[in-house]
Amino acid sequence: NALKNGGTTVTGQVLKNVGFVECLDKTAKDIEWDKRVKKVSATKYRGKGIAGMYKAPSMPNNVGSSAIVKINEDGTVNLLVTAMDLGQGSDTALTQIAAEVLTIPISQISIITGDTDCTPYEWQTVASRTIYCCGNSIKRAVEDAKNQMLKLASLKVGIPESDLDLIGVKEGCGAGECGACTVLVDNKPDIFSHLMGGPA
Repeated sequence: NALKNGGTTVTGQVLKNVGFVECLDKTAKDIEWDKRVKKVSATKYRGKGIAGMYKAPSMPNNVGSSAIVKINEDGTVNLLVTAMDLGQGSDTALTQIAAEVLTIPISQISIITGDTDCTPYEWQTVASRTIYCCGNSIKRAVEDAKNQMLKLASLKVGIPESDLDLIGVKEGCGAGECGACTVLVDNKPDIFSHLMGGPA
């Protein structure tokens, strides 16, 4: 039942460049497997055994990370991920990634982690992968949310999405200066930001 080239693990990963059987054969030869029983004393015999196990020596290439981003009516943002902060500071780093894309302060972002009721799939919090894998999931999710906001703004003001941008603004409640973000129209803030976020 040893895994070979093209074999499939219990999780569905198809393996390549597997040398497990060859390793067993070489080990058996080196320990003289064919000479298996040795009498040590009148009452004792010494046998031989070979055991093998499967362990990924590095991160599998087909595992995933997920993220959900919610932009609220008051301009705050919720990040939902399952990668856990075990003291390595990943919550801070993941929040910074979202803040950079949205150009808003990290103080306006809340992160929810490891809640099986609402957070999406994450393979594991291991292998120094959280910032790279989960971070890219957050980046893509936030970029998607940003594009959705620009699409709404485009419909509202009748200007192509390519001519619009989203920038963070200071706190305040003047025209075009409300909420977490402001949509720029011809490089000037537009009142549509009221509909996008509400007062900061």
